[in-house]
Amino acid sequence: APAAADAGEVAVRIHFGMSGSLHFDGATPRFGGASATPALALTFDGNRMLQAIGATAGLERSAAAARAKHAEGLRRDVCASVSHFSAGACAAAVRALPPETLVADAVLDQVVFPGAGNIIKNEALHRARIHPLRRTSSLRAEELERVVMEVRDFSIRWLR
Repeated sequence: APAAADAGEVAVRIHFGMSGSLHFDGATPRFGGASATPALALTFDGNRMLQAIGATAGLERSAAAARAKHAEGLRRDVCASVSHFSAGACAAAVRALPPETLVADAVLDQVVFPGAGNIIKNEALHRARIHPLRRTSSLRAEELERVVMEVRDFSIRWLR
């Protein structure tokens, strides 16, 4: 049972910003540069060190809850594999936003569409023929489905 496997386990959750990076043994990565204060620093046997720079880190009291939260986020990740992505999960996340939320803001909301950015928002809304200043509450089901699929399709094309 998952609860028994989770007994005593905790998880560290790290979220990297646009210029976030991992530093191993003090090495500076090829991009991003160094920051004064790491969000997380771990020292291992033999004085090996791992630092998360340009990130936020937190301790999750339940590893099972952290795994579930990760799996739910993966369902909305616009670049996730077909086996993980769920258009319905994205649509439900949009519907859960306050009704006055602008469609443009919903697309940029990283809880709703992890990975979507400004260029993706502009192109996807243009392709879906949805004005970015519309309220999410005004979208018909087929319009919302079109927005979700265009965000995903353009994100995948952009990634390639």
